[in-house]
Amino acid sequence: MNYDIELEFFLKIMKKSDIQTIIFSLDDNIDEIDLGLRKLLNIKQNLLDIFKSFLKHYNQNKIYYVTDNFFFTYQIFPIKNNKYILIGPYLSFMPSIGQIWELSQEHNLNSSIIYDLEKYYSYFYIISDNSPFHSIIQTLYECIWNENLNVEKININWEIYKDIFIEHEENKK
Repeated sequence: MNYDIELEFFLKIMKKSDIQTIIFSLDDNIDEIDLGLRKLLNIKQNLLDIFKSFLKHYNQNKIYYVTDNFFFTYQIFPIKNNKYILIGPYLSFMPSIGQIWELSQEHNLNSSIIYDLEKYYSYFYIISDNSPFHSIIQTLYECIWNENLNVEKININWEIYKDIFIEHEENKK
C-alpha cells in the first residue's frame, strides 16, 4: 500500500502545529533534535545516536514514546524503506521549578540557568496522554503498516542506556 498522501498530510499537520517531525534512517546524521537544549547547557550527548541505538535493539513494529531526563517526550516509529519518524520534543506536563532545580543539580548546572530552562520549557506544547494528537499519530502508523498498533511508553536513563538495551536483549532470549 502506498502511504505518500497520508504521510504528506501528516507532515503538513505537524508543521502547522509547530511540532518538529523528522524522517531519518539509521545512517543519517542530524544535529540538535532536542532543538539545541543540550548545546545550550553544554552537555555533550548526541541524542540521535541514542535513538539509533535504541531502534537497533527494540521491537520495531511499535510506536515508542520516549521521555528523556529533561522531561521531553519523543515518539519514534518505523516507516517503509528502513526509515523512521521522530516526533518531538514536546512536553506531557510543565516541569515545576522544583523539578527544574533538581535537573540543574543533577547535571551540575549553574543555578542561574533555572530561569532560562523555565523560559525554554514555556515554548513547547504540552500534549497530555489523552490528547487527540496521539490518535493522529497512531492512525498514520496504521495507514503505513495496515495493522493494529502496539504502543509502548518507556523512560530512558540516558547515562546507562546501553545497559538497558543489553538487559532487554538478554531478557528476550
